[in-house]
Amino acid sequence: LVQNPGKVPVTVFTPQPGGGTSQPLTFTIVAGPSPIPQITSLSPSGVFTGNGQFTLTVTGTNFSSSSLVRWNGSDRTTTFLSATQMTAQILAADIANAGTFEVTVAQPGTRGAVSTAVSFTVTAPNVVTITTTSLPPSMAGNNYYFVLAATGGVPPLTWSISTGALPQGLTLDRSTGSISGTASG
Repeated sequence: LVQNPGKVPVTVFTPQPGGGTSQPLTFTIVAGPSPIPQITSLSPSGVFTGNGQFTLTVTGTNFSSSSLVRWNGSDRTTTFLSATQMTAQILAADIANAGTFEVTVAQPGTRGAVSTAVSFTVTAPNVVTITTTSLPPSMAGNNYYFVLAATGGVPPLTWSISTGALPQGLTLDRSTGSISGTASG
């Protein structure tokens, strides 16, 4: 009897003799809180600072066409895909600085529910720095082997020669950073 919101007149009836029906009073049925949305995953789950605007895919349960994705409590442009998936536009300004940010899904309205927050990590890029400062000399006709060293970056690194060339007979292994071969005169 009270599944749908609305106003219902309520009366009292007393049988005869002397009875009858009372004047109606209005009983108001209000909508209960929306089912609480739950987030099970974010894709991507993190990015590097400065990557620019991107689309975040939010997967979970109890999403509706009126659900909104919130980034640290601020609504983002949200596209409802299904009761278990939505996307949201995350702004470049949202990921300008490194840190951990809260993503929630809200059911709008005064009685709306908000999911538990899921953390999204924005990381400063790890810059690659070549730590090898000089190469040992190569002698014509002798075998040569040397491994370049670097710090930072996200493995696997890819090595290349940006300007100039190695002496004839030597090669650079792009995946290990090793220089090897026999230098010719």
